[in-house]
Amino acid sequence: MGLSVSGASAILFVAFVIVFAAVFGAADRYAQAVMTSQERLSERNQDTQSEKLSLVAIDRANGTIEISNAGSTNIEIGGIDILVNGSIANVTSRQVIGHPGSQQLYPMEDAVLEVAGGLADARIKVVSPMGVCLYSAEA
Repeated sequence: MGLSVSGASAILFVAFVIVFAAVFGAADRYAQAVMTSQERLSERNQDTQSEKLSLVAIDRANGTIEISNAGSTNIEIGGIDILVNGSIANVTSRQVIGHPGSQQLYPMEDAVLEVAGGLADARIKVVSPMGVCLYSAEA
């Protein structure tokens, strides 16, 4: 009877160690995933807070909008959307002033976006890749 109790205790101890290792590994992976997600959310919130667009000019007859990056982060110009009267507009040209062919709008730089179809009597909303919005004051 002594050998059976000792053998059963050894088997239970080994099983407990294996289960503990599996549970600890899963908990560690979960904690790492939560920390990574929180870091990404914090970085995204910081980028959103430091991103700021300002409207320089609207040429409604030619369908062009000039914007300025007044924030402290770079903005990818290809990710900027323009809504005209609540619908996404077809942006035919995106150019950073002074840097032809550039896809990055650096702080304190201006860009000209050209919209197909013109902007006469239209409500305009410019949306950055991070979701920061800019509205035209005139309709």
